[in-house]
Amino acid sequence: MKLIPFSYRTLQYVHDPVAGECINIGVLLYAPKMMFFDYSFEHHYRRLSLVFKDFAGEMYKKQIISIEHRVNEIKNENSLSKYSDDIYEAMDSISRYILPDQGGCFQYGTLLGGLTSDPSDELKRLYDRVVTSQGNHSGFMRRDDDKLWSEYRSVLSDQLKIQIRQHVFKTHNVEQTFDRTIKNGKVHVLQPVSLDYRAKQDIQKRAVELLGIGTALKDVEELGSIYLLLGSPQDEAMLPAYLRARDLMAQIPVQHKIIEEDEIADFGNELENLLHSA
Repeated sequence: MKLIPFSYRTLQYVHDPVAGECINIGVLLYAPKMMFFDYSFEHHYRRLSLVFKDFAGEMYKKQIISIEHRVNEIKNENSLSKYSDDIYEAMDSISRYILPDQGGCFQYGTLLGGLTSDPSDELKRLYDRVVTSQGNHSGFMRRDDDKLWSEYRSVLSDQLKIQIRQHVFKTHNVEQTFDRTIKNGKVHVLQPVSLDYRAKQDIQKRAVELLGIGTALKDVEELGSIYLLLGSPQDEAMLPAYLRARDLMAQIPVQHKIIEEDEIADFGNELENLLHSA
């Protein structure tokens, strides 16, 4: 079974940018070696209307249709060949074309990637993981990495906040982008890790993914520490899986620190000390 690289990005509906209220509503996936590009969006807005007060359903439907039109322009014109062979650069260019203005009610989540033998099946799996799992008839609403980050970010000083930057680490074998890093000689990664899933295999998969990233970056000289900012599952039945995942991530072969939610109050002080130790 041959595995090929792919990149993907979530599409989010932002109800209140100031309050940071957002919810995943779709996924874009690109696998250039198979010339595969497709998407899956949530058209029904009942879930959003239950979550957000004064949600404008008809306006949402019109905007989703407009976004889909731009997606289909790329697919129908067979124009994927003009994009970079780099899966991350290509997805970034494609997503900017689809949604050139990200200051409104729609924005993208973190640009991510992986390996798959079946891009179509991978898209379905990702949609179920990041969109469907966020809410169902039982009222479950998953806390994703962005929501978790807002909790950790709340304890940081303004001085620290303005120094947080995106950074790309490059080696001969991998290129990895982190949205939140801080530099004091070396580059330190601030990585929120929400393990708020309803399935044990999803929790394990996230831990394995991060272990793989850490292993790939172990010889990168500019890398300082990776701060893994954990978020626990809402479902108490998933706590054993959470603890196993935490132990697995502790094996990352680079300098790192695992911070759990009961340590958030100390997180800001630790970064302050890090910044002033340069």
